[in-house]
Amino acid sequence: MKKLFKGADGRPGSAVDEEKALAKALKRLADGEQKCKAVMAWSRKLPKDIMMFKGSVQRLATALQSDVPTAGAQLSRLLATLEAYAAMQGPTGGLGADDKLVTSSIGAAALSMTRGGADAAGARSPWARLRSKTPAADAREKASGTSIAPVELRAARLATVELEGMLALSAERSAVDPQSRIVLAANLGAAAQIYLERLDIAFPGDSGWYIGRADDVATEPGGSITVSDLLDARVDLVDLLTLPKGYLAVLDGGGVVSVLGARDEELWKAPEAAAAAPQPAPSATATEPAAAAPTT
Repeated sequence: MKKLFKGADGRPGSAVDEEKALAKALKRLADGEQKCKAVMAWSRKLPKDIMMFKGSVQRLATALQSDVPTAGAQLSRLLATLEAYAAMQGPTGGLGADDKLVTSSIGAAALSMTRGGADAAGARSPWARLRSKTPAADAREKASGTSIAPVELRAARLATVELEGMLALSAERSAVDPQSRIVLAANLGAAAQIYLERLDIAFPGDSGWYIGRADDVATEPGGSITVSDLLDARVDLVDLLTLPKGYLAVLDGGGVVSVLGARDEELWKAPEAAAAAPQPAPSATATEPAAAAPTT
């Protein structure tokens, strides 16, 4: 319009400023159109990229929300078990030539009171009858497929003297895998007396331990739990569970009642257990010489 109309002097007006403004406006229009196309393209691609990112970080989110707290709890339980184990005072010696246990000062005094006398090691204990109540290997294997929650045992927790005594009972220890399984008798929580017996491995993942009722109630295997689950509830049993194959321990509300060796010799007898122990029925073989005590 400025070029069409002439000024007062009869010459066309200058349109330089308007042409510069027009060029600037056209450039801004081209930039806006380019940005609009880019936004439209990314608006179609962005949801897909968001989904791919969420999928890639999902494993990390799961680990942070589940795996890390679970691992922390397991480490806390292991630390508590190790601290309880480290706090126990181990034996200061082993079996001497006269077959007497040498333990720490507290453990030696306790064992001198709880051992059944010098002739007890060579006699078959009346508690040996409990071995006949232990299910066969095939029955324990069937029960191992049933996982049960840790049972609230009525047996008292082991005192310090008893814990030291467990360490002194055998020079040979046989550790158990924390993930191996222990077979439990049915209705175990109702028993005032229980027994723990270590047997041959009956199935893959078997710890060899069976916990049954020491009363006269006949029971079948009720299921199994892992060693770590049992120790979470009863960490005081950690040393008892390392006794070698063939050992049997009887517990009740007062603590340890008796511990039998591989040949049914009574290695531990509580003072009050002598009168409470079941008496074996008389037989024609009662006068036969007792089996020799095992050599440790």
